[in-house]
Amino acid sequence: GIHGTALYFSNTAHLHPGGFFAVLGGVTEFGGGIAIALGLGTRLVGIALFADMVMAMITVTWATGIVSQTSPPGYQVNLAVGVLALLVAVTGAGRFSFDALVERRIAAMKA
Repeated sequence: GIHGTALYFSNTAHLHPGGFFAVLGGVTEFGGGIAIALGLGTRLVGIALFADMVMAMITVTWATGIVSQTSPPGYQVNLAVGVLALLVAVTGAGRFSFDALVERRIAAMKA
């Protein structure tokens, strides 16, 4: 839960205040995944998810290596999600996203 994650962030990962970073990480991962799926704020959310995955690699899984059979697991999943989030941040969401819809509406209002 949030309390256990906050304690882990404070004591093991040395992120203070632990509660703030636990909530920030949860909102970024959950809300960011939904926002990317909908194509809403994808460039900003992609950068936030990339930063979140880099922090997860540094604070949790770096010591075990890229592929590990021990606990915590290796950082291969964090690396894959981080690269994909960075790719979305660079390329954008595409023409069938909420971002594209908003952009078309703004362009129509200017014309």
